[in-house]
Amino acid sequence: MNKENIYNVPNFLTLLRVIMALIVIYLILNDYKLIQIVIAFLIGMTTDFLDGQIARRFNAVTEFGRKFDMIADRILRIGTAVASVFYFSLNGVLNYSDVFQVFIMMSREIVSLPYAAANVFSRKFAIPNAKFIGKITTFMQAITLP
Repeated sequence: MNKENIYNVPNFLTLLRVIMALIVIYLILNDYKLIQIVIAFLIGMTTDFLDGQIARRFNAVTEFGRKFDMIADRILRIGTAVASVFYFSLNGVLNYSDVFQVFIMMSREIVSLPYAAANVFSRKFAIPNAKFIGKITTFMQAITLP
């Protein structure tokens, strides 16, 4: 079995995305200003762009990093959506139509979550390389969710 060096900048950026997700959720649930929440979310999404770019450019791609990246993406996006729906529903800001719209925006994450989880916990599945269309949909979610 070949050991990977998981201690690298791309994996640190992925870890930072998980931390930013927790910060975004905290900001939402504690009624911080929208601009603060959006900035924290965008910092997290920027790490999503940078980790892959750096990993490929400096030959620091690891199987651990690919799996960790998939989970970190979902923690940030699904966590932000769930916290937003929870907080704004409790405060009477969202109606059923708004919640449905968030559900539609997040349908890609919801549908792909079982696949992502299976990849993380199994050695049988090979994680496909990122496709341009996937990067576009991630970008669209990043700008529509806030």
